[in-house]
Amino acid sequence: MTRTSGPRRGAPRTGVDWFLTFLRVAALTVIAVGLLAFIWQEIDTDNPFARWANPDATGLTGAQFRGLIISGVAQGCMYGLIALG
Repeated sequence: MTRTSGPRRGAPRTGVDWFLTFLRVAALTVIAVGLLAFIWQEIDTDNPFARWANPDATGLTGAQFRGLIISGVAQGCMYGLIALG
């Protein structure tokens, strides 16, 4: 009969594991802050962060935003095709 009394433990965490975890958290934080700042600037172009980051910034028009989305999707598709080989 197999023993199932306790949780299985993996290999102990090394310094490299902690460093990579820190990098993951930092990257996700930067991405989240950037996304929220972009959305906030689109809603209110006179918010404090937008004035600090780029005082001359204005919101995107509908056509500009659509072009941004289309070019981003196209670029992502190209990177996907390159990754597939």
